[in-house]
Amino acid sequence: SGLLLWRALGSCKRLSPYDANAAMVWSGLGRVAFYSGSFEAAARLYMRARSIREKALGGDTIDTATAYNNLACCLAALDRPVEAAAFTELSVEILKELAGEDHPRTHTAMRNLGKVRTAPKKVAMEAPYLYSLPLRDFTRALRSGRRKKKKKGRSKSGSSSRSSKSAKSRK
Repeated sequence: SGLLLWRALGSCKRLSPYDANAAMVWSGLGRVAFYSGSFEAAARLYMRARSIREKALGGDTIDTATAYNNLACCLAALDRPVEAAAFTELSVEILKELAGEDHPRTHTAMRNLGKVRTAPKKVAMEAPYLYSLPLRDFTRALRSGRRKKKKKGRSKSGSSSRSSKSAKSRK
């Protein structure tokens, strides 16, 4: 079925970018990718189908709600449960309103919402880098080897500090 959908993609590209039939092809490819275990590709394909359906049909239709649910399943598989929960909740609310609570798609979306809500969420707060600390360059010290110890009482010019004091006192 994936090969047929791939062939249909050529015809799909000739359609208007707002044609709902194009979304069916992208959604079908997303389904093939999802069940093949390629969740990232499936999420991208479902995202494209969602975008087309929103533009062609609007955001509050049963087909668009199904696209939200499919995308949420991919995001949950990619360990992005917060985003998955947002899309699943949106899908459930639209489906409850338009199809009713007894519709099979609504039951599926509600089941997925339960799974996403019970999934462990890895929400961590990272501190932003507001400042930086200067670092010493240790590579120069490593390249030159051991440092030579300075002799006590020597100034940079090479004469001892005592002799320079005595020279100052003579003047």
